[in-house]
Amino acid sequence: MGSLGGITYKSKETVQSSIQIIDSEGNHYSPLANKKIDVKKEGKFSMLMDKTEYKWRLPLSSLLPPRLCPIDDEKLNGAWKFCPTHDVELN
Repeated sequence: MGSLGGITYKSKETVQSSIQIIDSEGNHYSPLANKKIDVKKEGKFSMLMDKTEYKWRLPLSSLLPPRLCPIDDEKLNGAWKFCPTHDVELN
């Protein structure tokens, strides 16, 4: 998108040829490769598009149910292991 709001589109083929998925071991995959990432297990992955790398840490908390603090039953991020308030392991 340009500074005045103009949009320059790229073809699907151009975009796909510029993307690479990079797993936690540093292996590169094209976007159509059959590499599955278990987003609920610990790890990380990144995507390289043109020369910009986008990184994610796993598990993706948005896909996990919340975890509860055993002291006050507060619902917390599903990817967290410990309560940040009470420093106890979450249920």
